[in-house]
Amino acid sequence: MIPFSGHNMCVQALMLGLALLLVFNSMVLATGDAKRRNNATIYTDKDGQMVLEDSSTRVVLKDLFLDVQMLGALNASVTALQRENADLRAETSQLREANDQLQDRLTIVEETQTASAAFTRVQAITDPGTYRVTLAISSNSDLPTSAPVYIEVGGAGGGGGGGSGCVSNGQDGGMTSLTPSSTWLSATGGGGGNSAYSITKAGGALHGKGTVGPIRLVGSGGDGGGGAVRDSFKAVEGGNGGYAAGVFQVDASTPITAEAIVGTGGAGASGGSECPLTPGRDGSDGFIIFHYPEGMDITITETF
Repeated sequence: MIPFSGHNMCVQALMLGLALLLVFNSMVLATGDAKRRNNATIYTDKDGQMVLEDSSTRVVLKDLFLDVQMLGALNASVTALQRENADLRAETSQLREANDQLQDRLTIVEETQTASAAFTRVQAITDPGTYRVTLAISSNSDLPTSAPVYIEVGGAGGGGGGGSGCVSNGQDGGMTSLTPSSTWLSATGGGGGNSAYSITKAGGALHGKGTVGPIRLVGSGGDGGGGAVRDSFKAVEGGNGGYAAGVFQVDASTPITAEAIVGTGGAGASGGSECPLTPGRDGSDGFIIFHYPEGMDITITETF
């Protein structure tokens, strides 16, 4: 007997019937002549196997049924593989979409990032005067499209006051600034110190202060000039200049041209018959310092 099991009995019977019908038709058509057709018979051979046979074909039904079962299993495997392939295609599509999003973000980062390199190069302007400064990224640079520069400016120190024989006081120090299209940084100079003759009516000289910039400090610029001492009377020292600093971006496509003004230190007190013996000292000049990465060029030209 042909084994049928469980809930698959109807399906297996149907498959067997279809298989028998196909075999029967093939046996009938194989003769090539309707007049020579023989009636197919089904019987049980000596081994107990059911056999379908006509004059030209003999098929063991058990083997046929096993073949049908194998075909069914193969069909199920193909269906499972097709389903798995569809899942893989969907997952691949999701991964591609995620990769595209990451590439878009990477492009944005590359276009907007600033240089990660340290400020390894330094240039400074320490002589008072007016300058034209150009900041640009080199064409063969490894820097991104926008790179930072750290800039410090210091106002000039005020002149120190003189001894009691001086008839004038120290002069104020000059302002220092850096201005492209609008002022980036600015710091005032320190105040001049009073001479000893007026010491009783004057306090200490005022320090300059940063007036424009992300960082603004009082009295951290150029040093004020020392005050003179005579007959135990000490003149007032000049005030220190102010200080301002900040980080600014330079775009590769647009070099920056700025006007730089470096303040002159205030003159120490002078004048009077005895002042040459105890003059006040001049204040220090202002300064501008550029800290920038490799691949950026800064050109400084004095203008007159």
